Amino acid sequence: LYSINGVKIERIDYISLDKPILYIVFRIKGGKGCVLELVVEGETGFRYMWPWGEIPLEKYSIIEDDRKHVVFSSKQIHVTTGFTDTSECKVSRKGNFSIISKAKEGEDLVLIVAAGRDLKEAEENFAYAYKNWEEEFRLVTSYYEEMLSNTLTIETPDPRLNKVYLTSKYVLLLLFSHTSVGEGWFAGIPRFTWFFTGDGALLAHAANTIGLSDLSKKHLETMAAYSKENGQIPHELVLIPEVNSRGLYTGYMHVSATPLWILALWHTYLWSGDKGLLERNYERILKALEFLESLDTDGDGFIEVFPEKMLIAWDEITAGKRKGACMEVNALRILALKAVSLIAKVLGDEAKAKAYRQLYEDLHRRFEEAFWSESEGFYYDRLHPKPEIIPAPYDALPLFFELTSPERGRRVLEVIEKSDLVTDCGVRIFRYTGRIKEGYYEGSVWPLYTWIVGLSALKYGVFDLGYKLLKSLVELAYKASDPGKINEYYEYDCSREKGQFIQGFSSAPVIHLLTEGILGLKPDAKTGALVLEIRVPESWDKISLRNLRFRDHSLNFVIKRLSRSILKVEAENLSNKPLKIKFRVIQPGAGGKETSVIEEALDLRPCGSVGLKIKVG
Repeated sequence: LYSINGVKIERIDYISLDKPILYIVFRIKGGKGCVLELVVEGETGFRYMWPWGEIPLEKYSIIEDDRKHVVFSSKQIHVTTGFTDTSECKVSRKGNFSIISKAKEGEDLVLIVAAGRDLKEAEENFAYAYKNWEEEFRLVTSYYEEMLSNTLTIETPDPRLNKVYLTSKYVLLLLFSHTSVGEGWFAGIPRFTWFFTGDGALLAHAANTIGLSDLSKKHLETMAAYSKENGQIPHELVLIPEVNSRGLYTGYMHVSATPLWILALWHTYLWSGDKGLLERNYERILKALEFLESLDTDGDGFIEVFPEKMLIAWDEITAGKRKGACMEVNALRILALKAVSLIAKVLGDEAKAKAYRQLYEDLHRRFEEAFWSESEGFYYDRLHPKPEIIPAPYDALPLFFELTSPERGRRVLEVIEKSDLVTDCGVRIFRYTGRIKEGYYEGSVWPLYTWIVGLSALKYGVFDLGYKLLKSLVELAYKASDPGKINEYYEYDCSREKGQFIQGFSSAPVIHLLTEGILGLKPDAKTGALVLEIRVPESWDKISLRNLRFRDHSLNFVIKRLSRSILKVEAENLSNKPLKIKFRVIQPGAGGKETSVIEEALDLRPCGSVGLKIKVG
């Protein structure tokens, strides 16, 4: 990461698997034997998790022994930091510190940050880290290597994409946590280390495709455990047991959390085949639908949001202005009705399956009539007080979940593309209005919305836009202050990283745009077959998939482009059960638009392999 006067410094950061210890290793290369002085400067800060606040620093002390280090103390936590070989420590009254050490070529300098509930524990953890930092690195590396090896491996002709796909999988594993209130994905690091239903539900759609459906189940069931009596699924859950979701004034504010939870539960079942997941949660699912229905206060079939009651639509920036029937929450509710009709059918509840199917079809038709503007070729943002067009990336949510017809979907994407929302580094939340502020603001660029628009573009045949947005995410990961990670959001002109430097809904898009976007991996809900809707760029001559886990199956695929008109697919079934594979090769036409679909099928025998040539031209 660093190069000064011929001296190169490599840096590796890692965290102990079972102790509150951070290691930062600096490896010195070059310099021809010169002594390098390394100064690390830091800022001390303690804070309670939201909704509580800052914890005052009560004192600090510089420990003078054979290895000088600094101890920072508050009533609740103590932290010891220093190099394994420190020459000098300095601390200001505000808690800012600098630690200086010296090293020669070939030496490693290890900075340790060790925490404890009391001073003794912090000191013991520091002493442990001092002796065991190399062994700790081996343990951490082995843990993540094993975890990653059990997920879907994809190799494309693009080495940069391959690398970021790998680091994005790592982020999903890193964020998954076991806590006193349950298990699930933290939203981000460092300041969003608690659980959100919406974040986790979206992450589940990516995680399921790479073999992490067990993590999806745990996150979704953790959030459901804190649902209200009226069936509403919480928006967020903090790790303070006495607060959880119920003690937060924002705990249930997002109406979208409830339908997103239902959709993720159904998606997780489709990939895992775990009928017990649906059985355990069926009553909660039905109660969740009742909650959504209760939001239709005027009886017109469309649910409403009430920001004055802390029941808001998708976006937080404009939440106060968006009242009544909003487009995206109604689309999500309609999609949830379809999912519940399918869940009821799986569980043998034919009466509810039929009733919810009919309600879904009726509301879907009425939704398109009420929210679609034929003259604008776009959805109305909301119906109250009057229908209004406001281009925003969440308008693509009906496309993301394939509710919208192909023709209308492409028109939505065309409007988004022409509305100054798409930038070189991704998609803005609303047009930039010339006002920058700290925190979230209109015009800031969000990888989350790059995900929603990018996947929608690939699903609806606007390939050039989809490929462009995937590449923008890869570039963000390569340019990141912490390489391989993608920030929560960015300045309107892509000039600065903002928010959390590790964010689940920023890394998951790389996975999902590749697995479900380009490869079109998805289960067929009716037949139980696995579908590959291949949208591979023409420049890719080969793509390999290893350890694709679908229900009880483990599969390998190789897709080769033999010529402009011939694709060869090699498939291998490593399980002892047969499986039907459906292939749809989506052909891009002029301007990156979809023009044709070629369909083929394979029957994979237990522990067997087969090849198939598909004529695509």
